[in-house]
Amino acid sequence: MQSFMSRIVLLVSCLILGASLGCGGGPVSEDAEEGARAEPIGEYMRDHFEQVRGVQLGVIRGDLRAVRAAAKWVATHDALEGMPQGWEPYVVQMRGAAEEAAAASDIASAAAATATMGRACAACHEAMQRYPRFLDVAQPPEAYETVLHMMGHMWAADRMWKGLVTPSAVSWNNGVAALAVDPLDEESFAPATDHVGELGVLAARVHDLAAQGRGVAEMDARAEIDGQFLATCAECHQLLGVSGEQ
Repeated sequence: MQSFMSRIVLLVSCLILGASLGCGGGPVSEDAEEGARAEPIGEYMRDHFEQVRGVQLGVIRGDLRAVRAAAKWVATHDALEGMPQGWEPYVVQMRGAAEEAAAASDIASAAAATATMGRACAACHEAMQRYPRFLDVAQPPEAYETVLHMMGHMWAADRMWKGLVTPSAVSWNNGVAALAVDPLDEESFAPATDHVGELGVLAARVHDLAAQGRGVAEMDARAEIDGQFLATCAECHQLLGVSGEQ
């Protein structure tokens, strides 16, 4: 049992390490002064993304302490001078959602607030016409073996998140398509937990959410689906006893 749980925790850690980002995309002036100003902005946006990502990963792990710590950073961290004109409303939206995540008393509420943060990221990127650049991580092979199956879930979670925050239809649809394989049967969880029936229900719910998300272009709908997906991941990890907060 402990070996199985340790492997799941390791896979969650791999997801964290696999989330590489180059932010502050879009055209950059060749003017030296403009370039010098853009560099700290790019660093700020990378730091900002990593904290938002920390909120999302905290939700996936079912770790409210981690969620609150990262969300508090987003809610209180000062913006840099020289940011693109017109981005202030999106900062207000982001901070409001981060405050909700930091104050959340349960994972479901934190997951909904996290998805709203992702939606605010997307709205800002679209309005500013500046898009983050992600390094691709190869999709794991499809498999009906528990650990490989969960790796596929994690890869899908990563793509759905990128599809939400970028925003990117390709990333979103790749993510939901990766969940289209049949869910694990209940007996796959038997070595690790007594909550076999409950985990079977959650596994089916994940795949149902993927079916709902296929081809969805409206960003609020993506945020709603992603929030439910994150909350379901967290609930599963809590039942398995591998959530970050014990």
